[in-house]
Amino acid sequence: MAVAGIDIGHRSIKLVIVENGKILSKKVLNSSEETNTLAKKILDQTLGEIGLAPSHLEFITSTGGMGKNISFTNLYRTVAYCLAKGVHGLFPKARTIIDMGGETCNVVKLNERGEIEDTQSNDKCAAGTGIFFETMAKLLGTSLEDMGRWALKGDVQFEISSMCVMFAEQEVISHCHENPDISAEALSAGIHLSIAERVAGLAKRLGITEEVVVTGGVAKNPGFVKFLGERINALPKVPEDPQIVAAYGAALIAEERKKNLQRDRKAG
Repeated sequence: MAVAGIDIGHRSIKLVIVENGKILSKKVLNSSEETNTLAKKILDQTLGEIGLAPSHLEFITSTGGMGKNISFTNLYRTVAYCLAKGVHGLFPKARTIIDMGGETCNVVKLNERGEIEDTQSNDKCAAGTGIFFETMAKLLGTSLEDMGRWALKGDVQFEISSMCVMFAEQEVISHCHENPDISAEALSAGIHLSIAERVAGLAKRLGITEEVVVTGGVAKNPGFVKFLGERINALPKVPEDPQIVAAYGAALIAEERKKNLQRDRKAG
């Protein structure tokens, strides 16, 4: 019998289906419909694609900002809890998680057993989130991928003092007016360094302990990972699929519950 973990944020849905410790399917999709309807549709479609009947799915754990609103799951757990499970499953030596999603930035400190010791979050400001990077990429007239690559090549000539998206845009425009010859690479480097500084500061409040793992969509940005590593004096590890780590952790929690249910049935 399989289990599933589903991470439902305000901007995307991540799904992982697991059976006996093996990932059968994983998906990341932008959310555009009523959450419960879309999540159920994605789950049913994915089960069909891998040839599983809905009855073969024994347990489902949900997480994420919108995860509590899902009617068809068995259990809800916080993003921090699921991240801890997922990261510990992938990187048993990990002690610090830095998670950058579409709208939030979270730092989680783990002990050697993968249990949460402390957390910090930055959900009142866009710094270190996908929204901030998307806004800056639009301002530069490029894609997120190109902006990240440009940052790797650019020399930092300025830093953004404000992490409010609107004021940050004004600062970048002002730098362009003051220095019309500034390159796109230098602009990208300055943007990435500024955000890395803020995120590193958030992490340092907890005390950074290696190994450090970066998760979330922003973890796919090589420019950000480079500057962050320099600011925290550590080489961050990035999972192969950084966006699905919380969903994977939720699936691992579902597997634990499935085993407990099976044990209880045998005992009964």
